[in-house]
Amino acid sequence: MDFYGKIKIRREEEGEFKMKGKFYEQQIILENHRVKLVPFEEACKDQLKQIIYDEDLYFSVECKNDEDLKKYIDDTVNQRRLGNSYPFLVIDKRTNEIAGLTRYGHIQFDNKRLEIGWTWYGKHFRGTGLNIACKYE
Repeated sequence: MDFYGKIKIRREEEGEFKMKGKFYEQQIILENHRVKLVPFEEACKDQLKQIIYDEDLYFSVECKNDEDLKKYIDDTVNQRRLGNSYPFLVIDKRTNEIAGLTRYGHIQFDNKRLEIGWTWYGKHFRGTGLNIACKYE
């Protein structure tokens, strides 16, 4: 997935690259043959319930109940609104189910640099090749 090839940029007078429009407000969808990344949204709550209540995820996502899930969703949406990260739902194209979440963070537009991480997957999606497809293909 060519992240920078999919966003529109323009040259500023200073010679630096800047985003055209507001990046974090864009609805970015990235996909390949195996996985589809769609913007995280609050409406995914019921689907996330099926995979997020998992003790193995507590090192990164500690959701034990609906209240924890609401806090997690609110925080994730807020991080995007504040411009701290761009969270994506990871969709397994083989099952068309939400498999987990990943984020682009610490984005430096002028340097064409970002970090990919904060990733987690539901139990039955781990070890299926989704993470490799999500980040490297």
